[in-house]
Amino acid sequence: MDPWPLPRRAGTSPGRRKYKLRAGVEETINQAITVTGIRHARYRGQAGKPKVRPQHAFSALAINLIKLDA
Repeated sequence: MDPWPLPRRAGTSPGRRKYKLRAGVEETINQAITVTGIRHARYRGQAGKPKVRPQHAFSALAINLIKLDA
């Protein structure tokens, strides 16, 4: 038995497109977590909030550069 069965609508044409898009998004998120360690911010507390946004922006830039190189 498949541990992650797809819903019935996944076999339809719109369902296949939706799951294909979802797989691409999940792959990008997984790459961001493994390559840049984006799951854990370097800064904590209220003083770190303005610093976290640039950290995520640089992580996104790194992922985009990796994709351009591939």
